[in-house]
Amino acid sequence: MCIRDRPGLIGERLGLEHVHFLPAVKALHERFVPDGGEFGIALLSRWPALEVRELMYQPYWFCWRRTQRNAYGIRVRPDEWETDVWIVTTHLGLDCGCEQYRQAVELRGFVQELQTLDPGAAVLVCGDLARTRARVVVQWLP
Repeated sequence: MCIRDRPGLIGERLGLEHVHFLPAVKALHERFVPDGGEFGIALLSRWPALEVRELMYQPYWFCWRRTQRNAYGIRVRPDEWETDVWIVTTHLGLDCGCEQYRQAVELRGFVQELQTLDPGAAVLVCGDLARTRARVVVQWLP
């Protein structure tokens, strides 16, 4: 099974029919992904996406061998709610110098952009936020 198909399989088993996958990079070596495919992040939801936004973090010159990282946001309207919710997921880098910190700063900007698009919507940020440097910025997300 291709990695791209795994979020769909998980969603099917959990009864979550709305699956959104954002690839970060195509698998480069069969040792890591014998069936090919792509690495990325996914959001599984009970509710359909009303809007989808993507953020590809800037590559940093000192981390040229690192895997491309990204963030993914979907706007949903939960049943019986009067407001929308942005659900954002990400996987920050493995900390090459200040990589995580810079990605967290970009993530903060992404969240602020989402809040500007829909000021009444709540924003939920989740994912693999890695280690401490990023936490400093993430704590200050508006």
